[in-house]
Amino acid sequence: MTPGLTALSKAVGQPLRLMLVTFIDALTPNAGPPLVIGSTGSTDTPKILDRINAEVLFDRQQPAEAAAGFVKQVGAAIQ
Repeated sequence: MTPGLTALSKAVGQPLRLMLVTFIDALTPNAGPPLVIGSTGSTDTPKILDRINAEVLFDRQQPAEAAAGFVKQVGAAIQ
């Protein structure tokens, strides 16, 4: 707890602790994993890679062609 919250907790006592626990328990089911805010384009890179990898795996693109496409698409995502 923060120093202010600690002081308040000592002043109010057990009821505040109970309220805090109740509040946190009520919010917990709605909380998801922390958001990752990456640099521009970094969050698109895995999606681009997965898509291009599938193109190569299913013989719709040659590896060299896919590599060039990857560099181009990631470059565009970063812009």
